[in-house]
Amino acid sequence: MLSAGATLFISRSQRAANHLWVVVTEPEGDPRQCVIVSLTTRRRGSDLTVVLRPGDHPFVVRETVVFYADARLVVTEQLENLISAGATSTHAPCSPQLLERIQAGVFSSPFTPGLVRGYCRSRIGGSDARENQ
Repeated sequence: MLSAGATLFISRSQRAANHLWVVVTEPEGDPRQCVIVSLTTRRRGSDLTVVLRPGDHPFVVRETVVFYADARLVVTEQLENLISAGATSTHAPCSPQLLERIQAGVFSSPFTPGLVRGYCRSRIGGSDARENQ
């Protein structure tokens, strides 16, 4: 069962390479939903709200950014079905400190979709304080 901080490989499309995605919120509701964000290599023009460096997570081997513009609210069961079917796999979970940085970035990034920001506001403790930082 997925929880906040879990990571998994998902492709954005059939032609795109797999990216590591992070579960940002605890799955809840009926159906259970959660917010996920992807990690991508830092490039010119990247959103620099949260930059990861080697050592921040076992997957990260070069400067990497959280791609908040593509943050998604998803039905958790769909992700779990992909894992069960072998269509995707999990990776090492985020440390609590890294998860907190990624969660704070949801509110700091100007690129986070409004729906995702609103959903997270009611589900991540202390989000109002983070949003004003």
